[in-house]
Amino acid sequence: MVLIQKINEDVIVVDDIIPLSFQEEIKHLLLGSNFNWHYVTDVTNGSLKKQHNQNRPAFSHKFVDRNKGAVCQYTSLVAPLSHFGADIAQKTLVGIYQSRSFLQVPLNPSLLSEEADSLHLDLLIPHLVVLYYVVTSTGDTIIIDKKYDPSEGEIVDLKEKDFKTIARVTPKQGRALIFNGAYYHTAEQPTGLDSRCIINIDVAIS
Repeated sequence: MVLIQKINEDVIVVDDIIPLSFQEEIKHLLLGSNFNWHYVTDVTNGSLKKQHNQNRPAFSHKFVDRNKGAVCQYTSLVAPLSHFGADIAQKTLVGIYQSRSFLQVPLNPSLLSEEADSLHLDLLIPHLVVLYYVVTSTGDTIIIDKKYDPSEGEIVDLKEKDFKTIARVTPKQGRALIFNGAYYHTAEQPTGLDSRCIINIDVAIS
């Protein structure tokens, strides 16, 4: 059963946004032996401005590229997530700016000098983020009460402790976090034996 929790007008958490059979299909695809992952040296270094590199490696995969459009044969499998997210947010979907997946494996705790990854924005244009959790794991997503202001540009190296936390969402298979992409956000690294796997879709809406 779909369970919707509205944090505020801009932030919504949805459990079981898709049926269990669909969840399992996505999980088995992404975590299967034939999926094409690419190594990245720092999971948050995709921010538009270069920020402090925390040396937190991960694996990424693009479904939709900002400049090239669909670049993966499985794009149509994950695309429905953007439609469901826009509908739940009561927005009209115009298109998908970019769609990516990230796989993070636990790091040695001695390598983690800070509690969470760098706060960042996905894009500097209005968009809706649909963040889908492929598996249950550690590594909460954190949204702070700081929005992008075009007059000041993107701010790098913001500190989570300096702001109020609007939402802290724990990865759970089938859960989606839907929010206004103007909010600065980040995630904690997975701990223990868990790997953290998400699909991040930046949606154009009206």
